[in-house]
Amino acid sequence: MRIACLVAALLGLAAFGPAAAHPGHGPASALSALDASVVPIDGAEPLRATALVGTDGKPFAADGLRGRWTVLFFGFTSCTDVCPTTLATLAAVARDPASGVAEGRTRIVFVTMDPARDTPRKMREYLSAFDKRIVGLTGSAAALRRFAAGAGADAAEVEGGIDHSTSLFVLDADARPVAVFPHPGNAKRIVADFDALRLAHAATTARAR
Repeated sequence: MRIACLVAALLGLAAFGPAAAHPGHGPASALSALDASVVPIDGAEPLRATALVGTDGKPFAADGLRGRWTVLFFGFTSCTDVCPTTLATLAAVARDPASGVAEGRTRIVFVTMDPARDTPRKMREYLSAFDKRIVGLTGSAAALRRFAAGAGADAAEVEGGIDHSTSLFVLDADARPVAVFPHPGNAKRIVADFDALRLAHAATTARAR
């Protein structure tokens, strides 16, 4: 599974534009950041969910990711290891009142990278086994590639499945990518990092006004 998206972002090669919001943009800083639980991203353009489809089979609004903070995870329903493990962790995040999911401040979104097999109905049934509040998105292969690239994620077909980014990608309420969580294995850590990120973002925004 890939974390190439994170290295690319830190090297300034991903679609984020300016890379991580801390000193150093070379390989050494990128590799050291792989040990961090949060990698901030600065200067990203807002993501638009153009031509994507929800689990109800209806088009998802292009600006549907605005209005609340979003955690994106890319994968596919036939994945036998990373995807179910990470989705179980995200379900625990959703159940934690501090995450903001229950009160509508936070959205968790699972985006398939296997649209040929992952129909809206299949994704709906799959995600309901974890938490019905997790939003599922599919679409054409081209639309999904564009969307994933905008977030900084990566995926490629390999023998027996799909090799894809295993990180979580965090969007602010304006749908701008603001951070990557490269090691999403602990729900409490994710919630704590997410809360700290949101507070830091609010403080930065206030100073900029």
